[in-house]
Amino acid sequence: MTFIARQERFTCEHCGAEVEPLKNGSYRNHCPHCLYSKHVDREGPGDRASDCGGMMEPVGLTHRSGKGWMVVHRCLQCKNPA
Repeated sequence: MTFIARQERFTCEHCGAEVEPLKNGSYRNHCPHCLYSKHVDREGPGDRASDCGGMMEPVGLTHRSGKGWMVVHRCLQCKNPA
C-alpha cells in the first residue's frame, strides 16, 4: 500500500465546515468538527481512486502504537469499513 501525502483544504459535505490543512506536517482524513470523512481512496491513503465517493460515518476509535488515536469510519454508501 502506497501512502500519497496530500494537504488539501476542503468543505465538509456532512456539516459544511471549511477545513484547513494541518500545518504541522500531519495529514487529516476527516472533518475535525463532525469527524465524518469521504470515501475517496481505494488502495491506500491519498490515492483518490475510489469510485464510491460516499460519506463515511465515524463509528469508533482505535489506538495504534506510533500513530495514537485514530477514527474508524464506515461508508454509508458501500458499507466498507475504513
